[in-house]
Amino acid sequence: MKALGTHLLVLLAILLTVSTVTAEEIGFLTVKNSVQAEVAEGIVVYAFTRVENRFLVAVDAQQKELLAKSGMEFESIIADGDPASTYIIRQLDRNIYDQATLSKLTGSFDLGAGMKLTEFTSVAASALAESPGLAVNALTEKKIHFRYVPTQTTSMLAMVDDFPTDTVVDRISADSIYAYVTRLEAFETRYIWTDSIDAARDWIVQKFLDWGYLDVQTPDFWYDGDWHYNVMAVKPGYAEPDKVIVIGGHYDSITYGETPGAYFYAPGADDNASGTVTTMEIARILADIPFRKTIIFMPFSAEEVGLVGSWYAAYDFAYSGTDVEVMYNYDMVAYTEDSYWNIHLMGGPIEAYRDAEIDAANRVTTLIPEIVGMSGSSDHWSFYENGFNISYGAEGDFNWDGWHTNLDISSRLNFPYLTEVVKMAAAAIAHVADAAHPTEITSIIDQGDGQSLEIFWSLCDPTYTYTVYYGTVAGSPTNSVAVATGECSHVVTGLTEGVTYYFSVVGEASGGYPALYSIDGSETPYLIPRPPTGLAQEPDFWKVLLDWNDNAEADFSYYRVYRDDGGGYVQVADNVTSSDYEDTDVLGQTYYLYQITAVDGDGYESAVSEPIGGYAATFDGGVLLVDETAEGPPLPGQDGQEDFFAEIFAGTPYNLELINDRGVPLEKSLAGQYSSVFWIDDDLNIRLIEDSEPTLDWFTDYTANIFVAGMRTVTQWIPAPIP
Repeated sequence: MKALGTHLLVLLAILLTVSTVTAEEIGFLTVKNSVQAEVAEGIVVYAFTRVENRFLVAVDAQQKELLAKSGMEFESIIADGDPASTYIIRQLDRNIYDQATLSKLTGSFDLGAGMKLTEFTSVAASALAESPGLAVNALTEKKIHFRYVPTQTTSMLAMVDDFPTDTVVDRISADSIYAYVTRLEAFETRYIWTDSIDAARDWIVQKFLDWGYLDVQTPDFWYDGDWHYNVMAVKPGYAEPDKVIVIGGHYDSITYGETPGAYFYAPGADDNASGTVTTMEIARILADIPFRKTIIFMPFSAEEVGLVGSWYAAYDFAYSGTDVEVMYNYDMVAYTEDSYWNIHLMGGPIEAYRDAEIDAANRVTTLIPEIVGMSGSSDHWSFYENGFNISYGAEGDFNWDGWHTNLDISSRLNFPYLTEVVKMAAAAIAHVADAAHPTEITSIIDQGDGQSLEIFWSLCDPTYTYTVYYGTVAGSPTNSVAVATGECSHVVTGLTEGVTYYFSVVGEASGGYPALYSIDGSETPYLIPRPPTGLAQEPDFWKVLLDWNDNAEADFSYYRVYRDDGGGYVQVADNVTSSDYEDTDVLGQTYYLYQITAVDGDGYESAVSEPIGGYAATFDGGVLLVDETAEGPPLPGQDGQEDFFAEIFAGTPYNLELINDRGVPLEKSLAGQYSSVFWIDDDLNIRLIEDSEPTLDWFTDYTANIFVAGMRTVTQWIPAPIP
C-alpha cells in the first residue's frame, strides 16, 4: 500500500498543471407530463420562457446529467453561455417585423412565437431595445415555473346548440364603447412615466366601482426605477369561485419618433384603448349577472415596454396557485380598412377557448374569424409563459399608420367593428364562465374479461352529471354512456378484445354548459393479463432484489418469477402478490437472468416480461481496479497506465474497469462481486466519481476494503461511515 501511494503522489503532481473549466449550456428542455415538470423544477429550479411544453433553461453538467437520468430531453442551443449576457428579442406586433431590424440579429436562434435568442453585450442590447416594436430582455430578467399544459384532444363545442347566455350581448352599448375610448384618448398620453396614466388608472377604477364591483384593486409592481399599477376588478363565481377567467388588455400607450413625444402625446385609441374598453364594457354588462366561475377584469400597465404589467400579474397568479382556467386578451381591436371585418384569433395548446370565440363570432356578430399562429406580441404571452390557457384577439387589418404614432386617434377607428368584437368576446366569456370545468382521464383499468374497461377521471365534481364518450379513432367518439350523479368512474363494457378505444369524459352542471373539451385516454381490453413492465434488479448481500411495475388489471391475482443461471429458465417463485422479490438462493460471481409473468383470477398467465440480469453482492471475488485516469500529455496513454498499474500491484491479480465518460457509473452489480475496490482518477476537468458515489457509499456499508485516489477526490467524496 505504501508503494502504491508513493507512485500516485507523483502522478497527481503532474495532474495539478491542468486547469478546471466550468461550462453552462442554454437550451430547450422538453416536459412531457406533470411529473416531469416537478422533476425539472427540483433540478433546474426555474426556466426563462417556454414554447408549448419546451422550456428554455440554463444547466450545468451535473444538472444536465440528472435530467438525462430522469428521461428528459434537452436540446442544446448555446454550449457555453452566460444567461446574463444572453437575450430574448421579442416582436411586439403580430406581423413580420422589418427585415432591416431583424438583420441586426445575425447569429441568433429562432425560438418560435416571434422570439429570437442572441448573445449580446449590454450596450448592444440597449441599442437594439430602442427599435420600435421590439422587446429585449436578458434571460435573468424573467423566470417562470415549470408547469405542464396538456394538449386538448377532443373538443365538445359542437355538442352545444343552445346558448342562453348570448342574451348578454343585447346589453352592449355602442355609445358607451365610443365614450370610453374617446375618454381614454382625451388623457392625451398614457405613457407609463406620466401623471396622465395615473389619472387614467383612477378613472378606470372609478368606473368599476360605479358598476357595483366591491373588490377593485390596483396591484403595484416596480419597474425601471418607479412604481406602476395594473387594475383588477373581481366578480366572484357563485358555484365555483376557485375557477378563474381573466379578461384584459393594456391601458398604457406609447409613440416612437413623434413630436412632441410620448411624454406629451400618445393617444393610443386603438393601441390599446380599444382592448381596455372591450374589457370594461364586458365588465359593465356582466356586473349584475351571476356566473358559476369567477371573472377577473384586468387592464394592464407597462405592456409597451415589454409586457411588464401582465408578467407580474401572471406570475402572481401562478405563484399563489390561482386556478386561472383561461386568460382572454384584446389588443388593437378597433381598426379595419374595408368592409371585410376579419378578426385574428390565437389560442394556446388548449384551443377550445379560442374556438369558443370563433363560435361566438359566428353566432352573434358579422365578424369573420381567422386563426393565426402563436405570437409573443401582447399580454396573453405572459400568461402563456406561466402555464395558463390563453386566447388573443386582434384586428385583421393591422393599423400600421396609427401604431405607436400620433395618428392612433379615435376618428380613424371603426366603432361598429369594435362593437362586434365586444359582442364576440362577451358571448364567449359568458359561455366559458357557465361551463363545467374540464376533466382529464387519470387511468383506465382493464377488467380482464376481454370486453370491459373502467374509466377514472380527475377534478370529479359530485354535483356534475358526466358522460363518457368513446370510439376507436382518437378525437372522434361514436358512442356515449351517461354516468350517475356522484360517480367518479365508470365501467364501459361490450368492447372488442384487442381493439384500442379512445375515451373522453365531459361533465355538466345543472343550469350550465358542458365542459368545452376533454383530455382523452386510451386503452385496450384483453382476456389474458399483460406482461409485467419495468423489471429492475439490485444486488444485495448474498441476494438479488427484483422490482417491477404493478399490473393494473382488475382481476390480477399474483406473479411468477423465472430465472436462468446459464442452463435455461426455471420457475423459482409462485404466488408472489407484491411487485418485488428477493432471490436468496444465489452463488457468487454468477450472472442471473430473470423474467416475470402475471396470473389472473381465472388462471390465465401473461407472456413473460422483458429480461433483466445481474449478480448478487458477495464481496468475495478479489480486487477490482477502476481506472478513471485521462490519456494524453502530460499523462501517459492507456498502455502506459496499465503497465504502471501492473507494476504497483506487483503480481497481485486484479480486474480492470475503465470509466471515461460522464453518466456511466460503476454499477453495484459489478462492484459487489469483489472484496476490494481501488479507484484511481485525475479528477480535474470533470468529476466522473460523482456518478459512482452512490455505488461506493453502498460498498462501504459492507466492507472497508476501498482505496480512492485523485487530486480532489478524497476531499470531495466522503464515504458513508463504516458500521
